[in-house]
Amino acid sequence: MTKRKISISTPARKLFSIFLCILAVSCCGSWLIGSASHLDLVSTSISQIELDGQLRSVRRRLNSGEPVLQMMIVPEAGMFVYSFYGYTLINMSMDRPHDEVFKALAREELERLIATIADLSQKPPFNINDKIKPKGGIIIAGHSNLLRAGYVLLGGKDPKLIQDFHDRSQEIAASFLSNVAPFPECYPGYTWAQDAIFALESLRLHDVLYKTDYSKSRKAWLDWLKTHLDKETGMMVAQVDPHSGAIQDVPRGCAISWALGFLPNIDPEFSKSQFARFRKDWFVPFAGMLGITEWYHGKPMPTQFPTGPVAFGLGAAATGIGIGACRANNDFFSWHLILRALNVLGFPQWTPVGEKTYFYQQCLLADVLALWGETVRPWDREPNRKQEWPPIDGHEFFYVVLGAGFLVCKTIFGILMKRTINLFRDKSLIQVKWQRATIVAFILQCLAVATFILSPVFSWLQLIIYMACVDLLEEMTLRPRIVAKIFDEEDKAEKTSR
Repeated sequence: MTKRKISISTPARKLFSIFLCILAVSCCGSWLIGSASHLDLVSTSISQIELDGQLRSVRRRLNSGEPVLQMMIVPEAGMFVYSFYGYTLINMSMDRPHDEVFKALAREELERLIATIADLSQKPPFNINDKIKPKGGIIIAGHSNLLRAGYVLLGGKDPKLIQDFHDRSQEIAASFLSNVAPFPECYPGYTWAQDAIFALESLRLHDVLYKTDYSKSRKAWLDWLKTHLDKETGMMVAQVDPHSGAIQDVPRGCAISWALGFLPNIDPEFSKSQFARFRKDWFVPFAGMLGITEWYHGKPMPTQFPTGPVAFGLGAAATGIGIGACRANNDFFSWHLILRALNVLGFPQWTPVGEKTYFYQQCLLADVLALWGETVRPWDREPNRKQEWPPIDGHEFFYVVLGAGFLVCKTIFGILMKRTINLFRDKSLIQVKWQRATIVAFILQCLAVATFILSPVFSWLQLIIYMACVDLLEEMTLRPRIVAKIFDEEDKAEKTSR
């Protein structure tokens, strides 16, 4: 048998190739649109279409039970998904004061979220906290109480939830004053100063709503932090022994971002001074974008509690949560630069059903934190949207990144289009018509295309892997037969020539 290259074209392979072209347009278009949407560094809001697309994705995935998967990676992640989703609903409701339908939906969702978080208090890791104050630990107690505050602000009338808001606020306030250091425990013997920020904000809102006075708790927390700033960095320390007050960990980027998302509501001046240092020593511009380091000047420090991926000193958690910290502190310039990084590196995707997701739909917490960071605002007053910080140098380089990305997208699409056209026109290809194997492969590929169009459950990467496997199996089934047929034809031709 003479050596020759055998290339096959089947209906299923043609469909797969067409799908790849469509997918290239969808993915590259999503990438380019998302990146280009942050060329304007002056705007202080995200388009309603984009916010609704992200919200639609988060709500579907949350209702499908995805937070349980997040908890397998980070034990507290499920609770954070629920709470920050709730905060986002409150933010968006406040920005839509006349949309009573959305506000009613938000109240219903908050009732469900609060009940869900209450159930989580009996599951790991919070089930070890029954004997500490506040019950369940300050993390779950603070987040729940802040959701109750938002529920009341949106006009919620459930008497049990309102009474729980009163009772839990009183319990939380007392817990700040019961230890040597004013930091209620997160877990028995462990606490992080910034984890109390959600509880403190709930107490402040209780004072606003009901004219109570829980200022002693806020003052104790603030006074301790201000008098125990890290000597090298001038920043809030992170981990503290709740009983002795001994500092157990240096300032961490993720913890600082956490606190600065709400600190402007509690102490604007302290927040401004901390954010100024944070911006100066922890923000790292790159390629017209911005990341936030996990440690001071990006120098890793030993710790017992890592918080997510860190690459080149930049912390995924510090940067992701920092979206909200920048917006809360009116640094819209940096806010856009981080959102640029998210849209360039987060593989954004708009689906045919109108959802926008990041990271191939594999990290719900990241999608939730991004949406929260895009909508952060005070709940008890109109926000100040004035840019208060100077621009960061080097942001113009992003045009080069965008141009290079466009060329890459164009090249990818060109290669895929050429391959697709060749499958139909190249006469050197062996055109395999309908038979059992090709019919089965075509049906399986049609199912993938239908899934992409009608359902957002699977990411485009998962569908490509599936379709590539179908294509490979079809090839493995057909090729031996085709090779055998060609061999027989050449053998017959050779015998005839003799």
